[in-house]
Amino acid sequence: MRDLDTASRLRIAETAEASGNLEIALSLYRAAAAADPGRADVQARYASLLSRTGNLPEAEAVLTRALARHPNDAALQVQLGRLRLRTGAPEQALTIFDGILVRAPANAEALDGRGVALDLLDRSAEAQQAYLAARAAAPQDPRFAGNLAFSFLLEGRAREARDVLEPFAGRPNLPPRVRTSLAIARAMTGDRDGAAALLGPDVTPQDLDQLVASLPSSRPSATARASAPEAAPAAREPRRVPRTAAEGSASSVAPGADAEPIFRPFVETAPARPRPARPRPEAPPT
Repeated sequence: MRDLDTASRLRIAETAEASGNLEIALSLYRAAAAADPGRADVQARYASLLSRTGNLPEAEAVLTRALARHPNDAALQVQLGRLRLRTGAPEQALTIFDGILVRAPANAEALDGRGVALDLLDRSAEAQQAYLAARAAAPQDPRFAGNLAFSFLLEGRAREARDVLEPFAGRPNLPPRVRTSLAIARAMTGDRDGAAALLGPDVTPQDLDQLVASLPSSRPSATARASAPEAAPAAREPRRVPRTAAEGSASSVAPGADAEPIFRPFVETAPARPRPARPRPEAPPT
């Protein structure tokens, strides 16, 4: 077999990744990164898939080396911010994303990452503004709509979440997380048949009930939180909920946490054949 150049490796890797052949994609990205250590975009793609497949220390090493060569590269910094989200450090991630936005205020990936960090810090009103800005910068990208909609779902705003996601409903290859969020929004607004149609025959009515019940939809709105007494600093922790979409088993939270963060950045861990998973039950909020 002839030796592939970097462009060919990347093209085949993208195809393999899109079809769920993550081991093949990772091998090709690894070869491309080794062949072209000076290309920031190649290193960013390699680190992204390493993170997505749970190889967090290796992703950190790749990003550290690449950022030493390209300290101001936005794609590398976005991946570093996402890695901080996966390792349970939303404050650090927020600092990284804010730094990108100083230089590039319309960077949709950084705006979305900022929203994820803010939502994990239970600053949902600010998070939703960041998602709206990301959507304005990239209105056709369902990932950013998906994060905004899920943030709405966590506040019990199912109709607004549905309005955000319905325009994407007929798209092929819709990310599993976005599809599942739309299904939950449909179910919460009374359209159980529409929800079941999105999720397919592998999902039972009981599965759908568990998906809906997994959401802490009683989270108060920003207005209600603003009028409530301020919590003591020690009591504030990043908000966590069970999985609500088919993402893989690799953890994106700090060691010892027993539930996953509200959001994964949309280099999410995914199995080769995505299907909605039953979320772990969570005690109702007190």
